[in-house]
Amino acid sequence: MPAILTEAFELLAGDVILAHAKDLNHDGEAGHQAAGTGALDYDLYLELLRGAGYTGPLILHSLDEAQVDPAVAFLRSKIH
Repeated sequence: MPAILTEAFELLAGDVILAHAKDLNHDGEAGHQAAGTGALDYDLYLELLRGAGYTGPLILHSLDEAQVDPAVAFLRSKIH
């Protein structure tokens, strides 16, 4: 995962205009889990976003109501 994320940001960092905060349940299956509940290396992802100069929002969507507060808390713990 670190190699893929790093390469993606090397190729696309200058074009990032929006960032999602979803998670992976296993290799290749993205976006079906709330942030912080899967395998995505959020420390690296957020570091790469900062390195790309991204200062916009992290978009959370397609969550069950019970997933919202834990996902927000997880992201806040990583950002602050």
